[in-house]
Amino acid sequence: RLPTETRTLVSTRLNYDENSWNAYSTNPVEERDWSNLEPLEKDAARRLGYDQYSWDCWQNHFQSYRWIDLALPYIQVKQWWEALGWDIYSWNQYIDAPSSDDLGWYELSVEERDAASQ
Repeated sequence: RLPTETRTLVSTRLNYDENSWNAYSTNPVEERDWSNLEPLEKDAARRLGYDQYSWDCWQNHFQSYRWIDLALPYIQVKQWWEALGWDIYSWNQYIDAPSSDDLGWYELSVEERDAASQ
C-alpha cells in the first residue's frame, strides 16, 4: 500500500483514483509520453519510481511514439512489438490491432509472452 502522502500526490497530480489505478488505459495521463507530462506530473511519477523510459514503457506502452521511433538506439523495442504481430499499419491504426492485443497473458504463445515481458 502506498503511503498517504504518495497516494495524495498520485490522485491530485496524476488524477488517479482507485479504479483508474487498477485498470490499464483508463486514465488519460497514460496517453501521454514522459516529454508531454507537466512538471508536477513528472514529480509525482518520479516519486512512484518512474523515469522517462519506465513511464513510456509501463504507463504509456510507447503508444505515443511513431512506429519508426521504436527502433531508435535508446528505445529498441520495435522487435518485441513485431513479435506480437504489430507492424506500421496496425500501429498507425490503418488496420486492426493484431490478435495478440485481445489475449490474456496465458492465451499468448510462449514467444509472445517472451516479447511482452521485455
